[in-house]
Amino acid sequence: MNSDILYHYCSNEAFHSIVSNHSIRLSSLLLSNDSMEGRLVSGLITELAKENGLDQAKAQRLQENIIQFESMFDGLGFCFSEKGDLLSQWRGYADDASGVSIGFSKKYLTRLPAAYKDKRKDGFFLDQVTYDRETQKKLITPIFKEMIERINRGAFNIPNHGTIIFPRSAEDIAQEEGQIALALADLHLKSLDLFGVIFSFKTSAFSEESEWRLLSHLFHIGKIDTECEFRVVRKKIVPYREFPLQKLELNAIHDVFLGPKNTTPENVVRGLLESNGFSDVTVKRSSASYK
Repeated sequence: MNSDILYHYCSNEAFHSIVSNHSIRLSSLLLSNDSMEGRLVSGLITELAKENGLDQAKAQRLQENIIQFESMFDGLGFCFSEKGDLLSQWRGYADDASGVSIGFSKKYLTRLPAAYKDKRKDGFFLDQVTYDRETQKKLITPIFKEMIERINRGAFNIPNHGTIIFPRSAEDIAQEEGQIALALADLHLKSLDLFGVIFSFKTSAFSEESEWRLLSHLFHIGKIDTECEFRVVRKKIVPYREFPLQKLELNAIHDVFLGPKNTTPENVVRGLLESNGFSDVTVKRSSASYK
């Protein structure tokens, strides 16, 4: 496959919508088929804490803090694979192989987010998914070390009030409480540096997908409090953000694969593309045999 092309697998209905509306929808990743989506970082931090000898009580509290942090965000994604004709992708994401995979130009996708800079507060970026656990740990180790520095400064300490016989002064206790509060606030602030990776990590079980994402973040505590829209997908209501495919100096769509069960003639698909302004797009059929 061409490494400059990234493929989005979808149903015929979704394909028609993307082409006719000249837009893409970044949808909730927490409602995807991966139950660990956006929930791997807390486990990685816990492993790093054990490997670095952090005592059990502090490691437990750190884990609880990161789990709480993870619960505050959803990722909105428009997903791609480096592989345009992969049977598992056809079955999982293209209406059981009846749909298409749309080959988008990676250069176009890299440039597209800049078209929304300073125009919308809910922007997005192109990111590659990391599957290897050791690589994931290496990527967050610098952040982890700075978090440990905050813990060593007393973020998880309990103020020392002294003893009945030798009580500490109220002034000393207040000073220590202030230092603990400052270290804890700094720790929470440092946790925000994990914001950029919580939806960039997946387990190795999904590595065959070779996934990239256009990724936006949705902040919520108990309720969704941001700009988004909603659509119904089978048994669930899914939040999403829609972004038009801006006209840039290069074409957005390079080629289209028709799924193994897709019976649409190639010339019909080319006609749909051309009538909506997508020219010079190659249309071809999947080589996978699947009924």
